[in-house]
Amino acid sequence: MRKSNTNMKITVGVIFGGRSVEHEVSVISGLQALQNLDKDQYNAVPIYISKEGVWYTGNTLLNIDNYKKLDTLKANSPEVFMTPHFNDPVLYFKKRSTPQNIDVILTTLHGGSGENGAIQGFFELKGIPFTGCGTLSSAICMDKVCTKQLLESRNLPCVPYTYFYDFAWYSDQDAVLTQIETALNYPVIVKPAALGSSVGITKAISRTELVEAISVALQYTDKVLVEKAIEPLKEINCSVIGDSESGKTSVLEEPLSSGATLSYADKYMSGGKTGKTGSAEGMSGQKRRIPAEISETLAKQIKASALEVFQLMQCGGLVRIDFLIDAKNNAFFV
Repeated sequence: MRKSNTNMKITVGVIFGGRSVEHEVSVISGLQALQNLDKDQYNAVPIYISKEGVWYTGNTLLNIDNYKKLDTLKANSPEVFMTPHFNDPVLYFKKRSTPQNIDVILTTLHGGSGENGAIQGFFELKGIPFTGCGTLSSAICMDKVCTKQLLESRNLPCVPYTYFYDFAWYSDQDAVLTQIETALNYPVIVKPAALGSSVGITKAISRTELVEAISVALQYTDKVLVEKAIEPLKEINCSVIGDSESGKTSVLEEPLSSGATLSYADKYMSGGKTGKTGSAEGMSGQKRRIPAEISETLAKQIKASALEVFQLMQCGGLVRIDFLIDAKNNAFFV
């Protein structure tokens, strides 16, 4: 890899924030990356995308407390931009003539255009290396319905589901409710089709609750996924690192929730060791069991499925693949 600076460190642009309801989660992830990059090997450059889509950089972005006053933070941070030109891996300053060369982008964006292939397509257009999956893989994996359809083509286990678009709901709610109740028995889980971090997810045990859950999901999306609720439930995570041709699986972890399902609060607001809500620990403060308490046979099956999913989706870099286990019979689902 070409190194842009005289001391031969690799300059890493850590990009976070973004026009997404998961903006705050991404800020935590970005600051974690910036704090943990080896300073002897890397020159880390923060690149913060505001909720309005404006790009900023500067040391003021490194302190999470500064994000409590966003207007002040943005006023004290230089505004920057990148051109769409190929082979132009440069961060230009709006009010400064000397640009900042970037060797590689470390993406820590969550949701929306940060994970759905949009920003990945931009970096591919520029020809600048970036971490994580490429454009096609990101687009497929961000849409849970597309993911399921591809998984089903390879007979990989999925939770029974149905889905619909907002225009169908606003045209004929009774027809959509009948569609869901014909396909699935209560309880069900309702979620936006293309979001993460447990945003907009609600459990429903009746038609009344189903209507309310759909209303919540439609605040975030125009495409809603409804799944059969697995009860009793055990959640398992498996990470895979590599590329679409080869990959290596991690030890399995079991995230521990405060309720029946893993919520946004469980993931990001538990406070971890510090006890501070919204601290920069983020997911690192979440309670988990490593390795997961499941049989060796089941663990091998899940790892094999994780690797198959990783390759099927043409993933690259480091990916976490989530599984649900029906604790009654140890059946697992991607």
